[in-house]
Amino acid sequence: MRKNNKVVLSGLFIALGIIIPFFAGHAFGIRGTVFLPMHIPVLLCGLMCGPKYGLLCGVLTPLLSSLITGMPPTFPMLPVLICELSLYGMISGWAYRVRGYSIYLALFFAILAGRITNGIILAALLSFDTSRLVLLSSVYSVLKGLPGVVIQFTLVPILVKYLEGKMSKEEQC
Repeated sequence: MRKNNKVVLSGLFIALGIIIPFFAGHAFGIRGTVFLPMHIPVLLCGLMCGPKYGLLCGVLTPLLSSLITGMPPTFPMLPVLICELSLYGMISGWAYRVRGYSIYLALFFAILAGRITNGIILAALLSFDTSRLVLLSSVYSVLKGLPGVVIQFTLVPILVKYLEGKMSKEEQC
């Protein structure tokens, strides 16, 4: 994929990462901490555009969303989501585009690293200074987001295959 296409797709994924959680939260009352709607566009960016663009998407999406919509709140969730989503984008892109792992394996590594990081950063920001509380916070973060993880493992591979098919058809023209 050409660099221009990656820039355009990254911008699209950032925009979707702002619009989807805002719409889902306000229109349907969907809780972002459970269903993780901001995570899907970042994962898609990493898988479609690679680790660099995935990392940038993971940093810019929550930052711009917080500035534009007020979600996520600046403290403690903004730094937590920046760390988590930057890992989502970078690891999914690295595992899928650089290492050639399957979509599911790339998702597994990215989601596992991101959700554990979510718990660790949240615990650190909330001044839990014992290792047991950090571990519990990480486990809670993983368990609370399970509905969102199920959605990610179901929806993201379908969308990646669809987008890859569209991109290959365009390159043939």
